Amino acid sequence: MKGKDGNIHRYAVMNVDITDRRKMEEELRLLNRDLETGIRQRILELQRTNERLLDAINLNQELITVSPLGILVFTMSGSCLVANKAALEFLDCKAEELRDESQCLIPLLERFGLRDLAQAVRSGDASLWGEMHVVMPSGRERWLEYHASFFASAGEKHLLVMLSDVSDRMHARLVMEEQRQKLENTARITTLGQMAGDIAHEVRKPLSVLTLSVDQLKAWCDDKTLVREGLPILMDRILRSVSLMDEIVRSLTNLLREGAQDPFEAVPVKRILDDAMTLCHHSFQREKIELRLSEIPDITLECRSCQLSQVMANLLNNARDAVNALDEKWVSVDVYTGNDKVVFAVTDSGTIPAPTIRRKIFQPLFTTKTAGRGLGLGLSISKRLVESHKGRCVLDENHPNTRFLVELPLRQTGGEPPRSVS
Repeated sequence: MKGKDGNIHRYAVMNVDITDRRKMEEELRLLNRDLETGIRQRILELQRTNERLLDAINLNQELITVSPLGILVFTMSGSCLVANKAALEFLDCKAEELRDESQCLIPLLERFGLRDLAQAVRSGDASLWGEMHVVMPSGRERWLEYHASFFASAGEKHLLVMLSDVSDRMHARLVMEEQRQKLENTARITTLGQMAGDIAHEVRKPLSVLTLSVDQLKAWCDDKTLVREGLPILMDRILRSVSLMDEIVRSLTNLLREGAQDPFEAVPVKRILDDAMTLCHHSFQREKIELRLSEIPDITLECRSCQLSQVMANLLNNARDAVNALDEKWVSVDVYTGNDKVVFAVTDSGTIPAPTIRRKIFQPLFTTKTAGRGLGLGLSISKRLVESHKGRCVLDENHPNTRFLVELPLRQTGGEPPRSVS
């Protein structure tokens, strides 16, 4: 403190404890340091994450670019967000053409030949797969397999489409199908050759009746009374013979026809068996094989009748050949119905084949017959024809004799109602 003379005479000292404040300041400094360190570390982590994301994005883009699969991503409005090189090649177009935003998605797909995919998208399926024959705007054609699914991004629905060119596979499939048809045609012709004698015998019977009837008419020409009284009898005999010949021709036609393009028709079960047995029963009589036929139910079956007649003829001929050398020779045909199904059972007097044969019995070109007696295609063809009717053809392994079962649904689902055929 200063006196009147202006000199300092006293001092006043005040002490304030700032220990807590200094601690707080030190703690704040340490917190700031830790925060700065944490921020720097976080920034480094974000930078590394960003680099990894960029690497992943670049990798994904590179994978999409070099992928042999065609990859397309569309918005539902029709905007194409992704179209890799393979997709552009498959569709024979440029990226700018796919990014034409003036069109909606379905018309855009149809424009580039993806009509099957467009139809699937229109139905709203969650996951789509299929094969389609595509004709590009340039006129080029190819077969494409597509896998497509919907996904959401940024709140908007998108469609992912992956395409692969299966033209070579389809071509190979078509070649195999052509070869299969040739083999089956050969099998049918071979069967016809084996049955030629029986067919000739069946035709001779009505021809003989016709010949005798004509000779009798000639003998009656000068006797009006005989003509008037006997003509109705002869006409009835002639008509029956013509009807029998027509039945033989129909059975023969059914045996030779492939029938894959025929519509499904409601056909009496009896007619299917009659067509098969018309051409078979003489060979059974010639070989002295008893043919047992159970009562046939009066029902109709939706089917391609020529194909099922071929199946039954194959099974009957196989059974005939199998028992021909046995002491006890019989073949039975039974028909069962129930649960909207019909079952044809062809059983012969032979014992059930050995397990080694059972495993291969439906394989194409497998046969236990001697050379010249068959191509080994009958059972494999029969199995395929039955399966094309949504049925099954199996060897009954629980039966002591050789017994084949053909199980078929009475009605084929889908399509228009089949027309009835008497």
